[in-house]
Amino acid sequence: MSRKVLLVSVLATMGSALVQAQDYQFEANGALGFVTEDAGFNDVDSDLLGLSGTVYFETVSTKGGPLAEAAFIQHASSANATLITQNYDDGFDDVDSQSIAARVHGASGVFLNLQAFQSDAGDSDADGFGFGVGYYLTDLSTIEGNLLSASQDDVDVNIYSVAYRQLMMQQSPYTVAFDANADFRQSDAVDDDGVGFGAALTLYPSDDLGLSVGFDHAETDEYTENNLTLAVNYFVQPNLHIGAEYLTGSQDYDNSNAQLDTDVLAFNAGVRF
Repeated sequence: MSRKVLLVSVLATMGSALVQAQDYQFEANGALGFVTEDAGFNDVDSDLLGLSGTVYFETVSTKGGPLAEAAFIQHASSANATLITQNYDDGFDDVDSQSIAARVHGASGVFLNLQAFQSDAGDSDADGFGFGVGYYLTDLSTIEGNLLSASQDDVDVNIYSVAYRQLMMQQSPYTVAFDANADFRQSDAVDDDGVGFGAALTLYPSDDLGLSVGFDHAETDEYTENNLTLAVNYFVQPNLHIGAEYLTGSQDYDNSNAQLDTDVLAFNAGVRF
């Protein structure tokens, strides 16, 4: 599964109920996306459908900052389950993915990340697990390190990553979130080792609205990849949000003139209760 599909797999997703209370302990989400992959001679289209649910171990309040950042501000522990289906229009095998994840916070600012996933695409399948440790440097900034270990078609891959996050709320009336990450990929396969990095900036003109731009870059022994992402997320009311995300990216293969261009447009919504 490509980095682009993995990115879309973690989009916030769609809910349908309206709830009036601001505090919440559960989230139900869903997403609908459209993917076009162009290798220069043929376009391959596919649709993405996603459902996810999150339970927080304690009630989360939406007071004191952007609604989208409530769990981060309160250091809220949670568990999440996600289902993603990618349906191709041109006879390719559909991809079905499932994952579970958890973040558990300690009293000292340390938190633990856990993840397990599985994916099927016809005769090809992948599964793996991940774990990591992070720390709140301040009440609004974190640093973490993670290991993702996966196996796909008898090929083992380990991805070591570090990430930094900073929420800056002092620029009233605006809040800014900055994210940065870097990773190293080690694989049993030939020409599959690589490194990558990324950064994203989210501006909150109000507690209800978030505007994001992100970029990520990866280099392996076989290809170079660049992706640009634009996103908007809006809370219609404190417990209901809608949003959209657009990703455009390319993979340039080092040993040929081949290039794969990808465009993804996804719509999402979620409800909290």
